[in-house]
Formats: sequence, structure tokens, C-alpha cells
Amino acid sequence: MIKEENWNAQLAQLTLEHQNSLLVCWKIRTGIRKGIELSRIKAYLDWFFETQFLPHLQKEEQLMIRILGESDQMVTKSLAQHRRLKRLFLKETELIKQLNSIEEELETNIRFEENKVFKELKRNPDLFSPDLVYYEDEWESIPEEWEDKFWK
Repeated sequence: MIKEENWNAQLAQLTLEHQNSLLVCWKIRTGIRKGIELSRIKAYLDWFFETQFLPHLQKEEQLMIRILGESDQMVTKSLAQHRRLKRLFLKETELIKQLNSIEEELETNIRFEENKVFKELKRNPDLFSPDLVYYEDEWESIPEEWEDKFWK
């Protein structure tokens, strides 16, 4: 049987990952403001994308679709934002524009999900359905281990 605290823990984990992503936005802004070489910021974002962002999206999308359904307007909007962010992270031209766009769109996505999607998830009784499979091993957080602290 699925315990309510397991799902609350998953939402809490996603929120923690959102807070870490907001910190990434701050790091981008700080690096640009300090005049840090853009390739250093991009290298960090490439690492963040592969090690933290993609696993986060997989968990988040899976939970949203399970509970709200793929046709839900908020899920559709969130998935569209995720596709846009993936394209931005993978872009290799116009680096300053790319970094600024990632910072802005990542923050916009997080605010939308926290203020709209997650509130709806918490209100939905299906979140606590015993028929909903809970995958505990999918929810381990990946610690940050980036050496180049350009934002300091």
C-alpha cells in the first residue's frame, strides 16, 4: 500500500530540486554579471542538464501524467516548457542569448509548476491511490559536485 507520506516526500523532493534549479538561475545571472567566460557557465549548464535536470524532468513528468493525465492543460503547458528548455540547453550558438533564455525560462517553468501544477497535484485524491505505483529508487537526489565555482 502506498503511504501518503511517500507521495508527499516525492513532491517535497521535486520542490527541493526546483530550489536547486533556482540556484542555477542565480549562478547564471551571477556569472554573467561578473563577466565570467561564457564557456565556463555553459560547461556547468551542460553538466547540470545531464546529471540533474533530465532526471528531474523524467520524475516530474511521470508523476504529473500519472495523476493529472497527459491531456491536462497544466501538464500540456509544463511539457511544452520542458521541450523548450531541453532545446535551449542543447543549443550551441548565440551563447549569451542561450544563457539568458535558460535562466528566464527555467525560473518561469519552476514558478508555474510550484504555484499551479503542484498545488493541483496535492488536491488530487489520485495522488494517494493504492493503484498508483510508487518507485522509491527513482527519487534519489543527485548531489552537486561541480568543481568550477565561477559564481563565487
